[in-house]
Amino acid sequence: MKRLAKNFLSLASSEIARKILGFLSVAFLARKLSLADFGLVSLGYTILSYTINISTAGLNLYGIKETAHGSDNNLVGRLLSLRLAIASVVFVLTALVSVLLVRDPMMTKLIIAFNCSLFAYAFLLEWHFQGREEMNTISFGKSVTAAVYLVLILLLIRSDRDILWVAVASVVGDFVMMLFYYTKYRREGNVIHLDADGAAWKLMLQQSLPLGLGTVLGQISSNLAPLVIAIMMTNNEVGLYSAASKLVVFLLLFDRVLGVLLLPASARLRSVAPGQLSPRLGDALKWILLAALPICVGGTLLSNDIIHLVFGDNFAAAGGLFRILIWFLCFTMIHTVFNSGLVAVAPSRVYGRVMSISAIMYVLSITIFTKLYGLDGAVFGVVLSEGVTLLIARASLRPYLNIRTSIPIHWVLTALSVMTIAVMSLQPYSVILRVIVGALLYFSVLMLLRVCTLNEITGLVWRKST
Repeated sequence: MKRLAKNFLSLASSEIARKILGFLSVAFLARKLSLADFGLVSLGYTILSYTINISTAGLNLYGIKETAHGSDNNLVGRLLSLRLAIASVVFVLTALVSVLLVRDPMMTKLIIAFNCSLFAYAFLLEWHFQGREEMNTISFGKSVTAAVYLVLILLLIRSDRDILWVAVASVVGDFVMMLFYYTKYRREGNVIHLDADGAAWKLMLQQSLPLGLGTVLGQISSNLAPLVIAIMMTNNEVGLYSAASKLVVFLLLFDRVLGVLLLPASARLRSVAPGQLSPRLGDALKWILLAALPICVGGTLLSNDIIHLVFGDNFAAAGGLFRILIWFLCFTMIHTVFNSGLVAVAPSRVYGRVMSISAIMYVLSITIFTKLYGLDGAVFGVVLSEGVTLLIARASLRPYLNIRTSIPIHWVLTALSVMTIAVMSLQPYSVILRVIVGALLYFSVLMLLRVCTLNEITGLVWRKST
């Protein structure tokens, strides 16, 4: 747990910096672009997330597991060559579909421009360093990318007419990240030899595709709402949903850090100390609950003020959406723990089955609730589906691994109540002050009631890792 905690702090510090840079980028774009154009950019990113996961085909998860277990020297060359081949096919197909089926010319240009990043991701060696648990390298690479993107949009974006430059800035940032990882890999004395070995490709795909299917389905699930809203409503509603979801994505930096760390750590423990895997994941679940609950309760209480602070008056209607969507954060962070356990110990088909059920549920709930209740229904469908998905993942993991955590829920509720009273009492004051006071009171009450102690927190950070 100490090694996991140290890696968490290393990656979290950089992830916080990256998210702040991304947060500034989003806030800047919200003030330079119209609500509809802000929605177009969000749709472009959504489609890129799909094509990246399709072109990855689970090979990143496969590479992480193989590297964590100790792979041969030819893995990098074989995997990168396969990813390049798949990325090329996906890019061509995406461009053709966009030209033939998308009616908005600007949307077509944005889709094609954003998807140039597929070639950067094809050569991305982040999975290699993640499998070796070199989180400092991953941290720096992502931070540089976010900084490049922010600088470029500050220089290039002045009005709606510059919307295409948003995609250009994104692609340039992705290639900078790719070059950073490549340079780091070469400086360690490694050489990449692309190896188009058909037999090796087939073997890798047989092992990675079940994981890739789960990842693609998971991505479909988490990014489905903007597409459904775009089909059933207008780009303005997409912009409102995107504003609320961008804030949740910013807060999900904890989940992203956790996911990057837990998968290789779980695979390593499965190999060297399988008896430690369950208690370590249980410890992670405890800290997730203690951290996520005040964020979600506070986000519910302060939703309108937070939206106004970040996006301004034009996005005021997103406050109600954020009040519901913030609970996605709690559910998905818990889900990450169970997913890490599934990938580490269960057959690949189990993970694929869980994500298939989840995707079906997302499609049905988001479509039905959006049709019935509009934007509120869309965000409710997202949160409901993620909550049910984590229960399915937990049930699917139990035959292989039983994760337990003991938290005195009545004391946690007491701390949340004190925080709520303080936040509501300070309503005339700034939202930043209310957040700080609420957080300090919450954790002070937890420590006073011995739910967690200062020694536990400092022990996670400073004691020698194991």
